[in-house]
Amino acid sequence: MNTLSRLRDADVKVFRTDINGDVYCHSDGNVVTFSVERNANIDPFENL
Repeated sequence: MNTLSRLRDADVKVFRTDINGDVYCHSDGNVVTFSVERNANIDPFENL
């Protein structure tokens, strides 16, 4: 079983730069949050 399948089965939220674009991690010292900013000019499925 590959890593992404195991993470999916464990209900882990996965951010991928090829799909989500830039991934930002923010922390106030207690809470960590993530946000994404997709580059609208990129087609992540173009070379599949």
